[in-house]
Amino acid sequence: GSNLSQQLVKPRDIGQAYFQHALTLPTDAPTGRWMLQARVDPAAKLPDAQWTFQVEEFLPERMKLDLKAPEGAMSGTASLEVQVQGDYLYGAPAAGNRLQASVYSERQLNPLAQKLPGFIFGDFADDKAKKREELPDSDLDEQGKAEVTLAPALSERSSPMLVRGSFSLLESGGRPVVRSIERSWWPAPQLVAIRPLFDRNVAQEGALAEFELTRVDSAAKFQPAKELQIKLVYEERQWYWRYDEGRGWNSGFNTQEEVVEARSLVLKDRTKIALPVRWGRYRVEILDPETKLTTRYGF
Repeated sequence: GSNLSQQLVKPRDIGQAYFQHALTLPTDAPTGRWMLQARVDPAAKLPDAQWTFQVEEFLPERMKLDLKAPEGAMSGTASLEVQVQGDYLYGAPAAGNRLQASVYSERQLNPLAQKLPGFIFGDFADDKAKKREELPDSDLDEQGKAEVTLAPALSERSSPMLVRGSFSLLESGGRPVVRSIERSWWPAPQLVAIRPLFDRNVAQEGALAEFELTRVDSAAKFQPAKELQIKLVYEERQWYWRYDEGRGWNSGFNTQEEVVEARSLVLKDRTKIALPVRWGRYRVEILDPETKLTTRYGF
């Protein structure tokens, strides 16, 4: 790429470590990917910091796209019926315009983050269960309406999942107006959640790893449990090197597991537990016999 400009920026009056500078791009600036680089030493070959951004032509939208769907969490094999309304900004319905849609799903660590900050739901095995599916195109009717069904296949998941429907309403020239709608999917009416009482998934070696447990519905209302089965598992990784013609030398590991502690708990309210740990990798498993779901957290 070419160098557009090079400028010296001095600290602002509010502090010697604070820099602020406005850049004005020329009206004929080329569109595409741009990069801003900052150097303390102007002669340095490598920048101390850099930031990339896009430059694009701005064209105001000529249509509006409204999406409506039932509130609350999805569950089981239930689908989400989305009512679509498209109109031109001057008032006429976008009759006959093409509508494109897709559905995306991924694990939600905490679908109740505002009410239960710091808690983790579900099983880390579902982290890999991200999926995107393109839906068949459709046309809006004479009133500018359409109904689209979002039916992600989530029956095998043990975690709350984020379901996002993305919609693109095309103008006659093909330029889209894009909107999205999101809902949570729950594998059971009540779920166990765990909150580690330490930072960055690292507990102190040779001490007690403390956690807080709760069991709630999708509205964050506490639901007692007659029994929760808690298990602490130590994961010992045995590393090795191997050679193959395609990759050369590469490393791998085998995992041996040891159940350090197992106990049952009657959950009458939000409760703290403490589990003994030494150095290494662990995971906590909490089985809810009523829902037959296991919450897993690794640290």
